Amino acid sequence: MDSKKAKKKAWLFTQSQALFITIKLFALNKLPSYAEACSFGLLFSFLPIFMITLIVMTRILHATPELIEPLLNSILSAVPQMGRFFAPDRFMRMLSSAKIGGLFEIFIFAFAFWMSRRFLVSIFQSFKMIFHTRHERKSVYSQLMMFAVVTIIIFAFTAVVFAYILLRYVTELSVFVSLVQRFPQLDIFNHFISEFFIKYFPNILILIVVTVLYKTVPGTKPHFRSCFFTALFCTVSFWAFRIILHFFLNAKNYNVLYGMMGQVIVLLMDIFFFFTFFLFCAQYLFVRQFFDELLVGELYLLPKREESSFAGRMRRRLFLRPEFLLADQSLSVDLNPGDIVFSHGEMNDEAYYIVEGSVESSKSDGVIKYTEGDFFGEISCTLRKPHDSTAWATSRAKIIKIKGEVFRFLVEQDNDVARKTLSQYSSYFADYYGKTEMNLADYF
Repeated sequence: MDSKKAKKKAWLFTQSQALFITIKLFALNKLPSYAEACSFGLLFSFLPIFMITLIVMTRILHATPELIEPLLNSILSAVPQMGRFFAPDRFMRMLSSAKIGGLFEIFIFAFAFWMSRRFLVSIFQSFKMIFHTRHERKSVYSQLMMFAVVTIIIFAFTAVVFAYILLRYVTELSVFVSLVQRFPQLDIFNHFISEFFIKYFPNILILIVVTVLYKTVPGTKPHFRSCFFTALFCTVSFWAFRIILHFFLNAKNYNVLYGMMGQVIVLLMDIFFFFTFFLFCAQYLFVRQFFDELLVGELYLLPKREESSFAGRMRRRLFLRPEFLLADQSLSVDLNPGDIVFSHGEMNDEAYYIVEGSVESSKSDGVIKYTEGDFFGEISCTLRKPHDSTAWATSRAKIIKIKGEVFRFLVEQDNDVARKTLSQYSSYFADYYGKTEMNLADYF
């Protein structure tokens, strides 16, 4: 039982650490501004994509207008704001009068891809800000990716809608109707289509599109399972938030004062908050994918016990014991008093973090004591130089080995980590090369 409680506590601490890092990066990357840009791009892109999807259904899949028109009416009943910008009866008349491969279809197809580019540019820029430390794409490849993502979204949307049309067609067959009369339990299909599918169709579509974007746009090859569950969390969170928002902010109460503008403002709020959830979850996806490296960065910048404010003490308490890294047996090391960690002149490619206990390091100018929450050995690691001291445990201790490539990557990408590392270079150069000590942090 104690083991289960310990595992549960470790899991909660790890999730809390991931959430803290996500919120921190979400603010540092200024993602709310990118959510505004994505919202603006969607307003120009959604309608053309929706129209070209209908063309694909009617022309490529040979769906009949008699089946599509009820679907449009059902969608409009679920999302009434679309009725302000889209008239299904007029669109169906235009579509039925157009010739296959005519100028109308060619124009709509080209216009949809061109206008959707604005939306995808915003998405790509947002993901570049989130994953910038891990991914760079050439401009030509990015353009091809944009068109590929639009195509995937269109056909994913078409597949979902076509599944609805197929189910509706099956339930209206005389054979199925007679079966329902004999077995009333089969009427659940009609209930599923008329109630569940139409009511939650926007959420189903959001889940599919967000999963595709999380999988294809970052370029860091996240696992499909992670993308799907992150997209599911994004969709469910936005759905719940939207219900709460509309409960307290009912636009119908203000129609007398604002008329259509009230509906439009609520729609714009929905779009902005969706992209806020979308980018926050994308940031969380990045944190989960590279959690070990980001966690090391937080550990290195952990405030000292004596220097901590209230916020610093809470942060120190949250990150002091990194259960995620301790679970890796190849990184965790238990030490007894007197055990040597490294010797003077020894070459290795590791830095060390003290989880518990204490370690001392002897140098020509004295002895330095390290306790829980401290790093040591990082200077020799980043410079790839021999250690200028000998380090040993002065009590029973547990330390974590940090691989050199991980720490050097943090120095290159995190300004705060680089600044702290540079501030410690001066004593190393003074001791190793015999030069006068200088403050390299101020110099650089």
